[in-house]
Amino acid sequence: MQDVAEAMIQLAVLSGTFEGEDEARKLKEDIQKLVEELDKIGDKIDISSLQKINADVAIEFLNDLKKAAKSRGFDVKDLPEDIKKQFIGTDNSFIIFAYPKRPVWEDEIFMKKNLEEAQKIDKDSFGVSALFISVTDRAKKDMGRALILAFILTTIIVYIGFRKPILVIFVLTPVITAVLFAASFSSLLGIKLHYINMGTFAIIVGVSIDYGIHITHRLIHEKDIKRAISGIGNAILVAGLTTVAGFGSLLLANFPGLRHFGLMIATGILIAMITAVFILPSIFSIFKDKISKYITPS
Repeated sequence: MQDVAEAMIQLAVLSGTFEGEDEARKLKEDIQKLVEELDKIGDKIDISSLQKINADVAIEFLNDLKKAAKSRGFDVKDLPEDIKKQFIGTDNSFIIFAYPKRPVWEDEIFMKKNLEEAQKIDKDSFGVSALFISVTDRAKKDMGRALILAFILTTIIVYIGFRKPILVIFVLTPVITAVLFAASFSSLLGIKLHYINMGTFAIIVGVSIDYGIHITHRLIHEKDIKRAISGIGNAILVAGLTTVAGFGSLLLANFPGLRHFGLMIATGILIAMITAVFILPSIFSIFKDKISKYITPS
């Protein structure tokens, strides 16, 4: 009887009749319990001991056995109605979910590979990978245009204010240094560009341009470079450090995107401030003879 029950279990599994499998397992357990009780009774076996197998259970088991033997297997028709409505379209098309081995948004290359593999199966495949790639590509284009536009407009405004190309270059030196350093530093830390932190470069341009303007403007109107720096340097340091502290507070955020956003901006502004206060005056000193007419009052 145990062998029959085990065969019933295998037959039910192969045929997809889960009710028959459950009943077969239950019957096998009942038989095992009966065998154990018979062993305890020993030679004193009466009819009441054999009645532990309920007649109704035996009949149900036989019915399941017949059902499994003639089973057509598991079919779409056997699915509950709520599952059908959720996964099967009106044209009998199916929704198939494929889950990657790790989070796709952590690596853009893995994200694209995951989407390519899905589209090999169905060109209309869609999901998190497709959504993130679409958003990231659009953000890259928009933020790239924003950075170029910010740099062009800033350059034009600085030129209008100083009227000398060489002074424009000096004013933009902290900005260019800050953007390049922020990009390099984030790359060294393994921070990848995404739709959240891509706007940091345009912000760095807009904030850090002030430092170069203040230093250059003071150098033009002061006869002595040291006096110019002593008059404006402290103000730039205080303004820069407070801005760095403000954006640096995002480093406490739990969301990695916000942490990267704050880190990149704070790093860029810090480098712009250092360049404006310490490096830019040194450049002025080196080229003082060539640009003396620009740093002395007319």
